[in-house]
Amino acid sequence: MEPQNIRFGGGATETLLHPLVAVWLLIAIVLILAFPRKTAIVPFLLSVFTIPAGQVVVLGSLHFTVLRILILAGLVRMASFRKSSAGGRLPGGFNAVDRMVVLWTVSALVILSLQWMDMQALIHNLGDFLDALGGYLVVRSLITDGEAIRRTIKVLAAICATQGACMINEQITHLNLFGLLGGISLEVTVRDGVIRSGGVMGALGAGVFAGVLIPLFLWLWTAGKSRMAAFAGLAGATAMVVTSHSSTSWMALGGSLVGLAFWPLRQRMRLVRWGFALTLVALHLVMHAPVWSLIARVDLTGSSSSWHRYFLVDATIRHFSDWWL
Repeated sequence: MEPQNIRFGGGATETLLHPLVAVWLLIAIVLILAFPRKTAIVPFLLSVFTIPAGQVVVLGSLHFTVLRILILAGLVRMASFRKSSAGGRLPGGFNAVDRMVVLWTVSALVILSLQWMDMQALIHNLGDFLDALGGYLVVRSLITDGEAIRRTIKVLAAICATQGACMINEQITHLNLFGLLGGISLEVTVRDGVIRSGGVMGALGAGVFAGVLIPLFLWLWTAGKSRMAAFAGLAGATAMVVTSHSSTSWMALGGSLVGLAFWPLRQRMRLVRWGFALTLVALHLVMHAPVWSLIARVDLTGSSSSWHRYFLVDATIRHFSDWWL
C-alpha cells in the first residue's frame, strides 16, 4: 500500500523560468548544437551547473526542468553523429560501463513503476530515467579522447571556482545568490547554528561534487600545462567542501584521496579487496553490535544523521528476505 505521506505528481504547478535563465538556456542550446563535437561539452556543463534545478517548464502534467531540456538538446546532438564518424556516437564502442549504466537505469524504471503501479509515478520515473541515462549518454558521446578529458576537467575547474566563490559569499552574507533567479531558496540552510552553503546544487550535492573532483584537479596540476585551471579548481572545490559543512562532503573528499593513494597498488586490488572483506568479517565476529553499526559513529561535523543511516542499513539487511526479489 502506498504510504500516505508519499504522492507523485507534485512539484511546480506552473512554469518557473527567470528571463536571464531563459536567455542562457537558449544560448547554451544553440552552442551545444553548433559547436564542434570536441568543444560542445563546454556549454553543456557550464549551463547544467550554473542554473538552479528548480527552474522548470510545465506542460500539462509534464515537468521539463532546465537540466532535462539541456539533456534533450544533447541527445539531439548525439543523434546527429554518424556511426561511421571518428569515434562513432559512443567513442570506443559500447563498453562494460555503458552496459552497467543502462542496466541500472532500466531496472530502476521498471522496478519503481511496478512498485507504485500509478500513472503519475510512471511519469515521474520516466523523468528520472531521462535525467540519469540521457545525461550519461550525452557526456559519454561528447568526450571523445584524452584532449576532451582535459578540456572537460578544465570546465569543471571553472565551475568549482565559481561555485566556491558563491558558497563563501553565503557564509558572509547569509544569502544564496542563485536564489535571486528562483527555483531555490534565497535563504541559506542552517543546521545546529552553522550555515551550510549550497550554491546551485545544494549543500550535499555541491560538497560531494567538489570532493570527488579534487583528484582530477591534482592530475591536471601534474600535467603541467594547465596549472592555473588546476589551482582554481582545487581552491574552489576545497571551498565547496568546507562551506557545505557536511560529513558527506568530507567523506567524499576522503574517499577520493584514499582511492588516489591506492593508485600504486592498482595491480594488486584483488588482494586489497579481500583484505577489506576479511577485516569486516573479523570485526563483525568480535564486536557486540553488527559491523555496519560503525556507520553510526561517523560524525565529522557534529551534526550528522549517522544513526539514521545505520538504521536504514540495518533495516535493509534484517528485512532482506522480504524485498530481495
